[in-house]
Amino acid sequence: MQEKQASHVYKNGVILTMDSRCSIVSCMAVAGDRILAVGSEDEVSQFITPETKITDLNGRFMMPGLYDGHSNFMRAGMYSRYWVDVNSFPIGDVRCFDDIKRKVAQACEKAQPGEWILCTGYDDTNVAEHRHFTIAELDAMAPNNPLFLRHISGHLAVANTLAFKAAGITPETGNPEGGIFRKDEQGNLTGLIEEPTAMDMVLAASPQMTDEMWQNSIETATKDYLAKGLTSRQKNEQICHSLWKEARSTYHLE
Repeated sequence: MQEKQASHVYKNGVILTMDSRCSIVSCMAVAGDRILAVGSEDEVSQFITPETKITDLNGRFMMPGLYDGHSNFMRAGMYSRYWVDVNSFPIGDVRCFDDIKRKVAQACEKAQPGEWILCTGYDDTNVAEHRHFTIAELDAMAPNNPLFLRHISGHLAVANTLAFKAAGITPETGNPEGGIFRKDEQGNLTGLIEEPTAMDMVLAASPQMTDEMWQNSIETATKDYLAKGLTSRQKNEQICHSLWKEARSTYHLE
C-alpha cells in the first residue's frame, strides 16, 4: 500500500512554490492540510489514488495564502459594511473632492436629519486638491447631519460642526493626551482631528456598535480577506471572547 496518498491534486497550473528559488511548477499534491509534493504531472502522479480529487487549474495562477502581519480585522469589516467608502484610487474610485461630496450627498439622502454619516478611507494626499477639507466645506456637505471622515492612516479625521456639537466639543475643549483638535489663528476648530484619543472623543457621540453588528463585521471581513487571498490574520483589536468563539465555529477560523 502506498505510504502517502493525495486527497487532492492540482494540475496544469502556474504554481508559485515560494521555495528559496521561487520555483514555478505545474502540479501540487495535498493530503488533508499538508502539501505532499510539487512538481511536474509525472512527479506528482505517484500520489494519486482512485479517491484523489483532481482539479485542473487550466493555466490559472496559484500561490500560498497571504499572511496578514498587521491589520484591524473587525474594524475592516465594520468599515466595509457600515461606513461610506471614500477611498482614493486605486483602492476606491475617489480622485477629487467632488467625488467625496457626491458620496456624502448620497448618504445624506438616505439618512434622517441628525443621523451620523461615517466615512472611511479619506486621503488628503491622494486627491487632486492635495489638502484637507475646511470645516465650512464639511458643513456644506452635510448641513443636517454629523459628518466624520476617517483618514486612511487611522491617525487623522475631519468632522463638521454638527459632529463636534454632538460630542460637546468646542474651541475651548482641551486636547486629550496624545490627540489634537486643530484650530485656526482665531482659535476656531478647523475640522481636523489628530490621533485616536481625539477621534474617539468625537465618535463617542455616534451610534455604538452592537454585538450583532460586530458579528456581521466579522462575517464581512472574513469574506473580504479570503477573496483577496488572505488566509491568516493578526488580531490587533480587543474582541469579545464569545463573539470570536462564535465566529470561529461558524467560519472554521483559527
